[in-house]
Amino acid sequence: MLSLLSRGRLTPGRPCVPYGRRWLCLAANGTNTLSLSHARNLDDLVSRHAIAPEKDIESFWFNFRKHFRRLPEDHRRFIREHRERADAFRPACEDTVATLPHLSSRCIATLVYVFAESALHSPPWDSAWDELPAAIKGRLDEFNHLELANSAWAFAAIDRYDPDLFDAFALDAIRRFESRDELFKPSHLMQLAMGFAVAGHSSAEMFASIARAVVDQSADFKAKQLANVAWAFAAAGHEAPELFDVVEAEMSTETRLKYLKPHHVANLAWALVKSRTPSPELLDALSKCISPLEISDFDDEGIVKLSWAFGSAGHPVPGQLGSLDASRIEDTLRDSDSANGRRDTAIRLKYTFIGNRN
Repeated sequence: MLSLLSRGRLTPGRPCVPYGRRWLCLAANGTNTLSLSHARNLDDLVSRHAIAPEKDIESFWFNFRKHFRRLPEDHRRFIREHRERADAFRPACEDTVATLPHLSSRCIATLVYVFAESALHSPPWDSAWDELPAAIKGRLDEFNHLELANSAWAFAAIDRYDPDLFDAFALDAIRRFESRDELFKPSHLMQLAMGFAVAGHSSAEMFASIARAVVDQSADFKAKQLANVAWAFAAAGHEAPELFDVVEAEMSTETRLKYLKPHHVANLAWALVKSRTPSPELLDALSKCISPLEISDFDDEGIVKLSWAFGSAGHPVPGQLGSLDASRIEDTLRDSDSANGRRDTAIRLKYTFIGNRN
């Protein structure tokens, strides 16, 4: 995870001191950032930010993420969904908007990622989301590969689709592929492909560049990364025969498949069948992987994908999935289609996080 403070905004006369693996940029009185880092909880953090003589946005959101991740999910949901509780963070959001032109590119990229990872998109965070595209477009050349990929993923995951911004992401990514000054890592390629697939933004040239890079670096990809890339290309409807050849070859062994979690397996099966006719060997390998699993290991989306994939391929549905009532699958598929008008059974927010959390 990117450090919010590693390229923090510096004020003349403000000394920087090492603190663990981060750099804490202290205010003129030497206490502001350190004070925020000592906050006991989110309420304490908000109070310290309110009385700070100089607002350190980098430090505030770094510490916000630290405390937010420690909360139980129902507490995090309460902060997101209850206006009165969320309004406690309105001053910090307003300060963020006011200082965006002065923040480092690293800080902006990390703010985007933190907001998306925490699923913060409603008021008051929406004011920051409204201003972030303009802050990013003119500074993409300052972003490194990870920041570019994470930003594309973040705007898609939080459903803040901006066509002009994604055009800028695509052009910048293509420029980087052509220059080959520094290769995209497997995780960067996965995030970039997933971000564009979830957003539903078409860029044939960029997807073609990603496909070539995946083929060249396939040996460096983890099994889940290949599964996610396959899902992204299938969801985007981008044909990439050589990429799927590589994915199928890599995934036809139990050695690779054993590292996949149930939702990865469902994504992989759906992607391969949607994009091509998988080999019997791969379907058999997937069947062996699925057979020991319980129905409860899959959510409705995964059940639909697997049932559709094996049924479309003319292969027996493996394990307990084969005993499911067809009407349940049809009902789930209908609900999934109606809930998502962008693509047939494309995975929304919950699956856009699999590249980071699993």
